[in-house]
Amino acid sequence: MTPKTYFIVNPAGGSGRVAKWWPTCKKLLEEAAIPFTYALTQAPLHAVELVKKAALTGFRQIIAVGGDGTLNEVINGLARQKEIPLSRFTLGLCPLGTGNDWMRTYQLPTNQQEWIKMLIKGHTRCQDVGLVRFVLKKSEKEEVRYFANVAGMAYDAFVVHGMTQTGQHSANALIYLLGVLKYLWKYKAHKYRINYCSQNGKTLSVETKIYTLNVGICRYSGGGMQLVPHAIPDNGLLALTLIENLPKTEILIQIPKLFRGTIGKHPKVQLLQVSALHVESAENHDLLLETDGEFVGTCRKVSFELHPEQINILCPKTEITQAQSPK
Repeated sequence: MTPKTYFIVNPAGGSGRVAKWWPTCKKLLEEAAIPFTYALTQAPLHAVELVKKAALTGFRQIIAVGGDGTLNEVINGLARQKEIPLSRFTLGLCPLGTGNDWMRTYQLPTNQQEWIKMLIKGHTRCQDVGLVRFVLKKSEKEEVRYFANVAGMAYDAFVVHGMTQTGQHSANALIYLLGVLKYLWKYKAHKYRINYCSQNGKTLSVETKIYTLNVGICRYSGGGMQLVPHAIPDNGLLALTLIENLPKTEILIQIPKLFRGTIGKHPKVQLLQVSALHVESAENHDLLLETDGEFVGTCRKVSFELHPEQINILCPKTEITQAQSPK
């Protein structure tokens, strides 16, 4: 029997597409006799508080209705409450939003009737959850954010920040690609100091000019790009991609490789598996940070690690495509 499920519905998701399609989805759930409760989000980060309350009320299966941004808020709500272990929850996504990169890893159905069949079958698999600690420049106070897909710094966060300021959403493939091209000429690479713990336990350091830096649990972001093609969702490690500073014309040439997942073949790209990393500026410049396509802020220092527990993911019973091996 399908457990009672709590749906977190973002009516603004998908440029209003969620508000249009949710009544149909709700009707299909009722016709399938699936027990559920739902709540509509009213503002950014509202889902975090809704999820906390749902967890304490007794719900253990939480579904985000929207895109990657809604999913990010749901995972933050689950991870921030400390009364119930994260491993006792099942997280799902009904992909009606603009940004649906996370779902690509699990090959979630986009047809609502097929999605409901998946819900009824109830197949799950475990996934790691990313944790990032950062000190915002404006507050000088350490904060914590969780992520389910991919986090980015340097150029990746620069693009997301620019698009956020203009009211655009970065996760649509065409819009994100246009943003990449638009902000390329405004971006200046800086030198970063990166300390990371490798998968064999060694602590290593890198200090170099970085074009972009990405940390992934899953593989896809930016509308289908594979900035972390070597990410494995349940291996207990973070996939780290470091792309050193490149001429802007060279960056344009390499964009197709980001979609094909072959960027790791470039000599100035490092694909690493790490258990934790710490990022600081080597030039006293601001550090921009985004998680799951949502701009977090301007930081002084940033650290990444994994939540000590995995979460259960609602997904089809299919095999995830083998990730690219790191160089």
